[in-house]
Amino acid sequence: MLALGCDHGGYNLICAIKKYLDEKGIEYKDFGTYSTDSVDYPVYGYKVAKAVASGECELGILCCGTGIGISMAANKVKGIRAAVVSNEFCAEMTRRHNHANILCMGGRVTSEEDAVKFTEIFLNTPEEGDRHLKRLAMIDEIEAGTFMFAAAATKGDVMVKNVIPKHLEPITSKLEKAGATVEEFDDVLAVNLRPAFVAARTLAIHRLPKRFFQI
Repeated sequence: MLALGCDHGGYNLICAIKKYLDEKGIEYKDFGTYSTDSVDYPVYGYKVAKAVASGECELGILCCGTGIGISMAANKVKGIRAAVVSNEFCAEMTRRHNHANILCMGGRVTSEEDAVKFTEIFLNTPEEGDRHLKRLAMIDEIEAGTFMFAAAATKGDVMVKNVIPKHLEPITSKLEKAGATVEEFDDVLAVNLRPAFVAARTLAIHRLPKRFFQI
């Protein structure tokens, strides 16, 4: 089951998409709007996003004037990965790599023909796993407010890790209690993880509030 929604700017696209879905025998639930009368896109972005996040519908399609505003509204619902698409490559990769669960398009920037084409690609592209699952897990952690990362030196480059060693837990605990930002976590942990980082990150460390120098 698909969840469909639009505002007045995306109404024509949704009509074209519904015609395609009817021809293919694909079931959907239409959350509106049902005309070109002016409405507020967050209402419909929210309705479709809740239907997908709750499991009532497997995937969603949203349309507004550009696809941008309605995608922003949908992405505020936990568990939603709404992606604005404007070409065939993005329609494929947002499913294949990003596991997007809502396709967003704009009636003022995308033709009805292209909207149907992007919909077909989106619905028929399989999700890939491997490295993409790790990255999606990071997105989930950001959404949940549990994401942490630390810089580590690897052949002169900076590598991001989301695992903090056990011996640094006292430091991270103090940082959390002090209300440190993500950037402050990064700067402090970089020094503690690799002493060689001290010289390279001197300027960054100097930006830290004085309260962290006694950690």
